[in-house]
Amino acid sequence: MEARQHKDRAIAVARERGIARSVDFDKAGVPRVYLQRLMREGALQRIGRGLYKLSDAPSGAASSLAEAWRIQPKG
Repeated sequence: MEARQHKDRAIAVARERGIARSVDFDKAGVPRVYLQRLMREGALQRIGRGLYKLSDAPSGAASSLAEAWRIQPKG
């Protein structure tokens, strides 16, 4: 049952953030092994080093800008 909770929490973090960093999942108590599992299942997509989004999330220019901001928030 705990595995389901971790997966649900990881999906909730990705949905809330749009583009989530590894540290966002860490803060939510999601072990990183679940990120790998969700990527294998096709629910989560790694878009950069330490950056993840839901596979069904839209992509485009706004998404690229959001990725840049997530990498360097104060840049």
